[in-house]
Amino acid sequence: MTRDDSERTTVLIVDDEPDLAATFAAWLDHEYDVQEANDVGSARAYLDTADVILLDRKMPGTSGDELLDEIDERGLDVQVGMLTAVDPDVSVIDMPFDDYATKPIGRDGLRSLVESLERRLAYGEQLQELYAVATKRATLLDTLDEAELSESSKFADLTARVEKLRERTDESLQSFRSDYEAALKTATGEQHD
Repeated sequence: MTRDDSERTTVLIVDDEPDLAATFAAWLDHEYDVQEANDVGSARAYLDTADVILLDRKMPGTSGDELLDEIDERGLDVQVGMLTAVDPDVSVIDMPFDDYATKPIGRDGLRSLVESLERRLAYGEQLQELYAVATKRATLLDTLDEAELSESSKFADLTARVEKLRERTDESLQSFRSDYEAALKTATGEQHD
């Protein structure tokens, strides 16, 4: 999805608790176009217009996890923040979300989550992937004990993936910086060294 910079970011809140979804919407509607859905079926109608999705994991019928897989399969250009009462475990490593927050969450925490996801819309795929995997790693480090994580080969793979992406991103940024400086010199008429 390509957004015009003058358009407001559209946030889709998917939560089976209507009062909670309405509260979240009220906290965000001054800065964002907010849509609410209280089940996965209703949420599907808004997927193509959303920029950021706040998704509850456990809902009656089709779960948020299943909708997350559908979003990934469709290749939608959207940032997904899991906003749930479910504490994360190592299984989140395989889930294609961009950020993970647990309820309860306050107004400032919610706004911070959405602002972070909104900023990532402007990033390239490589940087988006780095943020997503780094967030998963940080979430697990905050919630699980070191012994459990040290026994997980998936966590070790995730850590290695974070480092590899960080190195590639650093290389890309250095290359970008060099290209930018050369272009700036050309644009300002400075001589090359």
